[in-house]
Amino acid sequence: MNDRDDMLDEAALRRALRFDPGEPRPHFDPRMIAAVARQAPTRRVAVFALAASFVTGLVAATVWSAALGVAPTIADGVVSTVIPIAIVVASVVVPIAQLAADPVVPASLLAALGVAIVYELRERRERAHVHNAS
Repeated sequence: MNDRDDMLDEAALRRALRFDPGEPRPHFDPRMIAAVARQAPTRRVAVFALAASFVTGLVAATVWSAALGVAPTIADGVVSTVIPIAIVVASVVVPIAQLAADPVVPASLLAALGVAIVYELRERRERAHVHNAS
């Protein structure tokens, strides 16, 4: 294979990037892209990349140590705000749950439902009046 077969033409690159009609399109030179890709990184670039990764690690360590130092204070504030709200909600919900869990309540609800069903069925029963045609 030669280098000409490996390169993409500019039209294929433009179609792949799907530029909007109003967007300015950059000029792609496939030969220039291939030439830059073949270049080996210089010592200066390698030192810069190493220094950038070191600084990034140092900043990340500083941010995480600060976040972990402040986290207990923030958690204490959140918990001291949430617990009184939870106590108020529980004081309303627990009696309702205890009432619903009482075995007499479901039995009385079922009995009331049965009485209502029987009453409705009895009231809706149509009386058939048969007239003897003879």
